[in-house]
Amino acid sequence: MQKQANLHQILGTGLLIAMAVFLFGCPVQGKSDSPPLLAGSSSISITPDPKAHDIPLGGYGDRNGKPATGVHDPVMSRAVYLEQGDTKVALVSCDLLYIPFSLADAVRSRLQEGGKEDVFLFMAATHSHSAPEAMAMNSNNTAGNAAIGMYDPWLLDWTANIVALSVFQAMADAKPVRIALGTLETEGLIRNRRDDATVDNRLTVLSISAGEEQPVAMIVHFAAHPTILGADMMEISADWPGALCRTLEKNIGAGITVLYLNGAQGDVTTVRPEGSSDIEKMTTFGKRVSEKVLECLDSSILMENPILKATELPVKLPPKSLFPQFAAIAGEEYKMDEKQALAFVEQAFPNEVTISALRIGSLVMVGIPGEMTSALGMKIRTELESSGKVTALVVGLVNDVVGYILPPEEYDQGGYEATASFYGRTLGTLMTESAIKAGKSVLE
Repeated sequence: MQKQANLHQILGTGLLIAMAVFLFGCPVQGKSDSPPLLAGSSSISITPDPKAHDIPLGGYGDRNGKPATGVHDPVMSRAVYLEQGDTKVALVSCDLLYIPFSLADAVRSRLQEGGKEDVFLFMAATHSHSAPEAMAMNSNNTAGNAAIGMYDPWLLDWTANIVALSVFQAMADAKPVRIALGTLETEGLIRNRRDDATVDNRLTVLSISAGEEQPVAMIVHFAAHPTILGADMMEISADWPGALCRTLEKNIGAGITVLYLNGAQGDVTTVRPEGSSDIEKMTTFGKRVSEKVLECLDSSILMENPILKATELPVKLPPKSLFPQFAAIAGEEYKMDEKQALAFVEQAFPNEVTISALRIGSLVMVGIPGEMTSALGMKIRTELESSGKVTALVVGLVNDVVGYILPPEEYDQGGYEATASFYGRTLGTLMTESAIKAGKSVLE
């Protein structure tokens, strides 16, 4: 591997020139029998018109299903398509609270209808709490409870159509690429919102360039809740991940697509910057993370002959149950007593999920269908990185959702996260062991 040029030191000569030096300045060494790695990208708004259709916002039960009053900033489907030989992957980031199984299935169905049934879908939510209600796209949600979202087939179809289109456009853009990877330990951006002091400060950046042409895409991974905008925000917004991506796309230019992937953010929130409004704080935080992304590029390494692998591991979940304090902590917000809540969980949440694993050269991503705590995420990362040869990412909210995922001892401590964990105290152990197994399978 070759160390890239020090981008941070040469920013004064112009960001675009610096990006070109960073992305194209080092030739790939060595030969490989592997087919070339192809990639393409696309970015399309999935923002519905709240004047033409009632669009509830997801994330806060206190909104009680009230429709959005407008659009502050767009919510997007950003896709990177990767192909190497017979392995084909659609990596998608959507500005949504989470990915309902029915949305992932609907996107797969549209890919199949377009003759692309062999594409592996790795579809993640940024976890914005001011995006269109994800539970409104869960076809198993027939509870009729406005506080948790009412199922809307129109919204499901609308969103699935556009997400699938973003994937098809990324496919059409595919070309031979180079991949560079960098990591940076940040300070002072995030904190653990529970008593546990554990927090994962690492920021990871994957850069994709096409020969001597312009950059194709950048993937940014960083774990934190996008909740700078609160329940009083009634306009559609991607929160700070949207500000992050827009800032980088504007500053870098050249039509680059920037995907944000959240991590094990179940107990992680932002350290909010000062500002006269939540909108200002949201924008400032996104810009601060974007500055760290540029710093991260300084340590990026160009991969030599990266291998692409993808797999899924099915996981049978424990029996569903409610934490004893549910009614006292979460029941009031979501307008449900324990009997109603258990009936809803039995209906709307899965009995089995898959954990997705993706390898791009020296990078391994493990996709978790839920909100995992920092301690569990770092345990997975440590185990997968124990060989010293790879960088591992735990990506949250991929292809489905099970709620919060905690270690047994943290589940026993209670709190909001435990009341929104619906499979008992053993779920965290099961998901952690399964994620490690899935991650190791793509390293073989």
